[in-house]
Amino acid sequence: MSINRISNYNIKYSDPSANVILDIIKYYELSQFDVAESKALSITKKFPKHQFCWKVLAAIFIKKNKNHEALKANKMALKLNPQDVEVLNNLGIILKNLGKLKESEKNLKKAISLKPNFAEAYFNLGITLNALGRLEEAEASYKHAIALKPDFAEAHYNLGNALKELVR
Repeated sequence: MSINRISNYNIKYSDPSANVILDIIKYYELSQFDVAESKALSITKKFPKHQFCWKVLAAIFIKKNKNHEALKANKMALKLNPQDVEVLNNLGIILKNLGKLKESEKNLKKAISLKPNFAEAYFNLGITLNALGRLEEAEASYKHAIALKPDFAEAHYNLGNALKELVR
């Protein structure tokens, strides 16, 4: 293949290989979070401007209940791509875990405004609203998540709990 043809592919040598990223995802999906964390940390050191790796690292930290570390990694991912709805959703989760409920609500609503059919963001907003004691709003949020994703078991469960608390 000629150099001209290679340049047409816009290869970035500042990015990790797809195999490296898939390897991290594989360990994450296998719930081998220590291995996934180690690999993701290594990649973020080598490729500090690779947004996806920061996003994955934040998700790993969330799974490991390392909320302060997750917040740092997620903020880096958000800095690199402020419109990433998954990062905004994860930020909402992290902030809720840290007890920063109003900030959580704000970020989840921003994710929803950017992607109105994002069922997971509605679900997480419902959790935050429930924690704020706004049960009727939480109910509406869970119902919206279910309307977008009818087989969303956790949303059905949380809706049932909200209705129970509302004595309905």
